[in-house]
Amino acid sequence: MSFITEKYKAGEVHFDGLAIGWYFEETFEFRPLMIDAVIELYTKGYIDEDIVYATSQARDKHTEEFFATYKQKEFTSEDVYEMKAAFGEFDDVVDVFTGDILHLAEY
Repeated sequence: MSFITEKYKAGEVHFDGLAIGWYFEETFEFRPLMIDAVIELYTKGYIDEDIVYATSQARDKHTEEFFATYKQKEFTSEDVYEMKAAFGEFDDVVDVFTGDILHLAEY
């Protein structure tokens, strides 16, 4: 049995409408499953095509919302500290999602 089927059988995978995913009580966030997990549940007969479709749509919406929020994010002093530790005090770091360049020497 795989990880996702074990979690499904244990009731740790939740539904939001027809979409299936993880629910985080601390933040009240529903995060739809990735397509590989959905396909595994579908091929093993745990879910049907409607759930696959709804989860795919929910995942696309979740991803769009995540990146919209991400683009507005500002780096904290802890973020900069970790980047300096990982890359060096005076290096430039490129955000692979936005293409923005952060000049660590300026911080």
